[in-house]
Amino acid sequence: MSFEIRILNQHWISPDAGSYDLCSHGEIYLQVNNTVLSDVGQDWTLNVTGLQLLRSLKNGRDQENSQNQAMFNCCGEIFPGMGCPTQVDWDVELAGEEVRLSNFRNCPEWSGRSQHYPDLQARISRAEYREQVLTFARQAKEFYFTAIKTETDEYVEEFWKEYDDLLNTV
Repeated sequence: MSFEIRILNQHWISPDAGSYDLCSHGEIYLQVNNTVLSDVGQDWTLNVTGLQLLRSLKNGRDQENSQNQAMFNCCGEIFPGMGCPTQVDWDVELAGEEVRLSNFRNCPEWSGRSQHYPDLQARISRAEYREQVLTFARQAKEFYFTAIKTETDEYVEEFWKEYDDLLNTV
């Protein structure tokens, strides 16, 4: 069984938005076994996805307890209880040196029509999952900080503090 996640490209919501956009955007390639859940043509918030992936590497992930925060979405909604209808999500179970990924679902458009893949599962080594997560998270962060931010607030500072803490400890 296999799992692959990677950033295909990154950009700002508009060409001049780097100084104020709180989310970097782009396309994500996600394949589990022979099923591609995300590819070219779907736009996601990459720095938010990076944080969600890092959290899953540290604590695992259960959609039932995720407070409506998908693994990745199109609008960066990471406040508990809010959520975005366009999203891809899955469960992450940390089992020693193995990571079990399951319960995949994909709602690729604002229609709200979610596709659930109850039989789609992957088991990979924790080291392999860690490598993919850290590569993704570092690339998202690197792009985000290519622009000098003119707007910031306490929430943004807390976001990047948690991000950096996880990058350095998982």
